[in-house]
This record gives sequence, structure tokens and C-alpha cells, in this order.
Amino acid sequence: MNKVFGLGLSRTGTTTLSEVLKPHMNIVHYPNQREMHRYDGACDIPVIPVYKKLDETYEDAKFVLTVREIDSWAVSVTNYFERKRKRTPRPSGWQADIRKKVYGELFPTPEKLKEVYLNHYDDVLQHFDGREGKLLILDIVGGDSPEKLFSFLGINNPPNEFPMTNKAKK
Repeated sequence: MNKVFGLGLSRTGTTTLSEVLKPHMNIVHYPNQREMHRYDGACDIPVIPVYKKLDETYEDAKFVLTVREIDSWAVSVTNYFERKRKRTPRPSGWQADIRKKVYGELFPTPEKLKEVYLNHYDDVLQHFDGREGKLLILDIVGGDSPEKLFSFLGINNPPNEFPMTNKAKK
């Protein structure tokens, strides 16, 4: 199987994507960039700053851009970051560095999040323009089926539904 890289932003189904693929490949969710190459796949925001290099390095790789409706997404991410801020008001280390690199700041406003979302979406579409079969846009939260993903990757026997493994806590 080819390598698979998930390009979704936080709270777009990246955990679910990795969980549904784990029985079929050695995939890692939220890898550090040094370990990413040891796996058959990786997803979440650590992939985003290096996805163009990964595309160049692994010419047969496939990419999955998980998306969701932008307004509910911005609310979900804002709430997620606020929960994180309560636990760690001044995050540091490589995970904080990745978040700043992707979102521009550690605790972006909903407006900033929407700007980042649209820019990322446009950047990914532009990068893969004209290369059919390299990129799948998948809306797990919005109801896309595992069949869509498994068909794109050439994997048999998809589950009937995605396992929602990382639902937001109320």
C-alpha cells in the first residue's frame, strides 16, 4: 500500500481517520516530524507544514483532506483550545510550535481560524490541481462514508460507519 497522509486541521476528523485506517496500515496520529517517515501514514497538523515535501518524497503517496462546515468547525476548535488553555496556559515545546506554525498563534480567534481554514483548503487544492487520484476531500463529520475513503485508497471491506473516537466533551 502507498503512504497516506491526512491534511486536515484540528477537529476535522483526523483522529477518526487514523483509527479507521489502523487495522489496514501502520498509521500515526499527531506524529513528530522526525518519526513521520517510519510509518505508512500520518495525520493531523504536524503533517501540514511538510505535506508538499512528503508529496515530493513519496510520489505514490495519497493525501486525505478532512474538512467540515467552517462555522461549526471554528466553534469546535475554539472550545478545544480553550480547554487546553485551562490545563496549560502557556504551552511550549514542539506541539506548541506546530500549532503556531499552522494557526499563526497558540489561541487564535474564530475569525483567524476561519481565515486559516480557507487558506489551507485553497493551498491544498492548488497544490494537487490537475493530479487526480492524489487527493481525497473527506467530510467525516458531515456524513461522508468510509466507502469513499476505502475506495480512494484501494482498501477492501470498509466499516459501515466511521468510529467517532474523539468527539468533543460537553
